[in-house]
Amino acid sequence: MKKLFYLLTVVAILMISTGLVLAGDVVAKVKANGTVKIKEGKKKDDEIRAKNSAVIGADGALANAVITIKGAKGVKAGAVTVNQKDRTFVPHVITIAPGTTVTFTTEDELDHTVAATDETAAVAGIKDPIKTHMPGDKGSHKFEKAGIADLRCKDHKRMQLHVIITDEYTGVTDKAGVATIKGVPAGKYTAEVWHEVLGTKTAEVTVGASGNVEVSFTLDGNKEI
Repeated sequence: MKKLFYLLTVVAILMISTGLVLAGDVVAKVKANGTVKIKEGKKKDDEIRAKNSAVIGADGALANAVITIKGAKGVKAGAVTVNQKDRTFVPHVITIAPGTTVTFTTEDELDHTVAATDETAAVAGIKDPIKTHMPGDKGSHKFEKAGIADLRCKDHKRMQLHVIITDEYTGVTDKAGVATIKGVPAGKYTAEVWHEVLGTKTAEVTVGASGNVEVSFTLDGNKEI
């Protein structure tokens, strides 16, 4: 018993000294049941923005859903690029850690003026709108506060970008409704899915010291937006 205790102690010391963390990957799959309907009578830009907010593919696969592993912290700030193309933000949703700088580029020969909605202005912290006018132009902003920032283009109301700012491990689903969150420290967590239209849902997940674990969500897609 003493030898085992000694061995475990040595292993723990080595892990701490080398920065080694036992971690696995979380593979999240998100679907929507039902059909999202667009309200009649919307202006063209509003209709396009609504359609882009609920991208549901084959078998209900839901794109642009954010999965957060609640309590699993440690994601560091970095640098991210968001492009503006065909009057659309690409990607539509990003997740970043506080302190991350986001650079906005453009492929459009159009004026773009990026700013946050009034409701999320305090989180975004964008004092002066970020302006681009033609391909090659760029502007950047560092997001300091945790939360969700809803960004729009003042020149084109169809354009919308959601910025989720947190130091927790996160992922965004692709068109297949799948997000892989790599390197989550081993442990038991609550996984939360968030979608801008279809709301939130949680599920328990246990992350192993290696390999991956799957977690699935189904959100109610019977909405009119």
